[in-house]
Amino acid sequence: MNKENPVVYIILTNYNNHKLTIECMESIFRNNYDNYKVIVVENASKNQAYEIKMLKMWAEGHMNFETNENNPLKHHSIPNVTKPIKYLEFEENYYNFDKELFKYKLIFIKARTNKGFAAGCNIGIRYALEKSENGYIWLLNNDTVIDKDALIHLVNIAESNQNIGACGSKLLYYDKPDTIQAIGGGTITPKYGITKHLGVNEKDIGQYDKEIDLDYLTGASFLVKLDAIKKTGIMDEKYYLYFEDTDWAIRIKNCGYSLKYEYKSIVYHKENATTGKQSPNQDYYIMRNTVIFLRKYYSFRYYFFGSIISFMGKVFNRIRRRQMKNLIKVIKAFINGIGYKI
Repeated sequence: MNKENPVVYIILTNYNNHKLTIECMESIFRNNYDNYKVIVVENASKNQAYEIKMLKMWAEGHMNFETNENNPLKHHSIPNVTKPIKYLEFEENYYNFDKELFKYKLIFIKARTNKGFAAGCNIGIRYALEKSENGYIWLLNNDTVIDKDALIHLVNIAESNQNIGACGSKLLYYDKPDTIQAIGGGTITPKYGITKHLGVNEKDIGQYDKEIDLDYLTGASFLVKLDAIKKTGIMDEKYYLYFEDTDWAIRIKNCGYSLKYEYKSIVYHKENATTGKQSPNQDYYIMRNTVIFLRKYYSFRYYFFGSIISFMGKVFNRIRRRQMKNLIKVIKAFINGIGYKI
């Protein structure tokens, strides 16, 4: 593809883990779609100055990414891409919009405070909206590694129909690259308070290499048209973590756009690398945001029974696993979700 293709702003958020972000960028900067810019939002890490310093050292060529020799995905990030990579650095909401700066492919933006994943992404989205009338943003988790053609395939399907508002990739586990984490996104069953990734934990043997209807896309790889964002608005920051991507997908659909899954676009994901699998914080935000999401989009019957069923299921499982800290978080989250002002 050439530079006449639409610009894509690839948005990563970094929080306390520059090593993940650097590996992700190594794969991005060797991808085969040429008209892109990478926006890294440093989302107010505990030591933001250190995180930014490490990211800039990498871009300047003073620090290489290294990986285990036995890593089956090492070819996506090794050998290191040519450095230096010219970059710009901004404070949140203090952007320089001189058009001469369009030649830079890497932008670092420092958030003032950490208000969650959606808020961090929105900083990058606002930058993209100020810079371009048309094109795309690609939300990409920083704990991912992309196939070199992943972006080309996403843009191709998005450009094939003006009614397509957003597209998702085939997500495979980084540690088990033959196993599916999600087929673009998944389905919503409100009466049980359940959102479910399609294909999760299945061996990838091509069974999902076809067009599939999705209720939502996962934010691990979420390509959105700027035109759709102008109609839909940016991500809802009330969720903090989890469900912000599901909420955004619903709003995009409610504005008349369709969601698409592109099986040729492959992204490898280190799931829960930041929050930790089944951590108390993860349990809190999933439970609280399930209740908020159901209240926002479904009738009282679905909201009431879906919330209760989801809550009871989580309580039972946390007691069975003797996860008392998680149990306390789940109870607190349920109460806070009911009382949250929407």
